Amino acid sequence: MTRYILCLVLLVGSAAGCANAPSKSDVALDINGVQFSAADFEQSFKNSVYGRQNTPQSREKFLDVLIVRTLILKQAENQGLDRDPKFLADVERFWQQALINLAVERQSRQLAVDAKVSEQEIQDFYAARKDTDFSGKEFGAVYEQIKTLLLRDKQVRAVAAWSDSLINNARASVNKKMLGIIK
Repeated sequence: MTRYILCLVLLVGSAAGCANAPSKSDVALDINGVQFSAADFEQSFKNSVYGRQNTPQSREKFLDVLIVRTLILKQAENQGLDRDPKFLADVERFWQQALINLAVERQSRQLAVDAKVSEQEIQDFYAARKDTDFSGKEFGAVYEQIKTLLLRDKQVRAVAAWSDSLINNARASVNKKMLGIIK
């Protein structure tokens, strides 16, 4: 558990990847027993702000940050902070939010692929707004703008319908009085 939390914190800070511990011959960096392979370092470097410039200087700066972060994390672990209830609650909230974000992102991508806008919808939208929103603009000049607007609207509605279906298919019991919502 301690190693997992250490890896999670390092990943969150984009300071280090935590795959399996490298074999002895693959260890490129050892900081008080926390070992990194060259591949771990490379992946973490690329995911960091320092990876935007792949220079020896940016790698050196990243290495300095990685060492300090690892030492601080190791000290926090030795002090038992990785078992602190507040820390564990924060990790759980982060985990939940990251998982929700991933689920919504994947569902949104799938729904975006499925969303289509017809030529008729674009023409109808233009016709309904040509004297107001598109006054003085030819259909061809605003075609892509309308198509994008309609597509985004369909995608937003599809995500809302998906979340509504989750709610409608859920089995939930709520006591609003106990939750302080009603008196």
